[in-house]
Amino acid sequence: MFTLKMKPPVLLALAIGLIAVLAACGNGQERTTDTNPAPQQQEIKIDPADAAKLEQMARSADDMYKLTVNGSYLEARSKLLDIGQQAARIRYDGVTSIEGVQALTETLSEAQRSFNAVRPDPEEAKLRAAKVKLATDALTHKNEPMWLQYDKVLQENARAVEASIQAQDAKQLQASIAALKHHYQIIRPAVLISREPQINVNMESLLTFLTEQSQVKPLPMHNLERGADQLRDAMNRLFGHQDESAYVPVVDQRQPILWTVVLGSVIGAILAFAAWQMFQDGRGEVSLKRKE
Repeated sequence: MFTLKMKPPVLLALAIGLIAVLAACGNGQERTTDTNPAPQQQEIKIDPADAAKLEQMARSADDMYKLTVNGSYLEARSKLLDIGQQAARIRYDGVTSIEGVQALTETLSEAQRSFNAVRPDPEEAKLRAAKVKLATDALTHKNEPMWLQYDKVLQENARAVEASIQAQDAKQLQASIAALKHHYQIIRPAVLISREPQINVNMESLLTFLTEQSQVKPLPMHNLERGADQLRDAMNRLFGHQDESAYVPVVDQRQPILWTVVLGSVIGAILAFAAWQMFQDGRGEVSLKRKE
């Protein structure tokens, strides 16, 4: 079920805590600090008339999202048509890149296909409306776009991926990567609007790599750990972090076998149950409200 309110999964936190214990029993590898500066945002210089149109489009998207959440699909569809017309009348020079404009266009087209259905699927409709809202918000809030609120959600997903790698649980690893990909797809259009195109290219390449590697038998641990390291770096660049202290380090493989087997089994069981609950309860989304 697609909901828009996040609740931190306690079970996942417990699994991460066990991994920290597991790392302490071995010789942990110290992570280096990312010295790359946060992405610098250029000042937006656009025609005042276009700025007003962007604000109006963002308000229409907010109205559409609220109507969708309330199940008023016909009214939401009407708002979506208005947004499409408004988008066609705006000049985007100085606002976003060609890739950003293309992402906005594709997002609107996808939403229109969903709302043109005889009976729109409620969860898909909410998802499409959320993507439209985040994309239009990114156009009007270049420095503090709403999609940055997904930072914690994606960090949580990344931790789950690392924990699954350490537990050597292929099934749970695939589920964790799928959850990460799902959440990234929600913000992807807004990312293309707000960030350099290469940021998105890096994220999608890493997600594809991790997906492919998670299906190899036996799991290629070296490749997966390298992929997890690069994913952490990519997410730092995505959200403008300058260090990696928010992430759990990968456990050194020279730890005692007994700890690996015992705690690895416990972690795998906890992650499997936590993932099941997350999908059953619809957790892992954020509230789409702008902070005043």
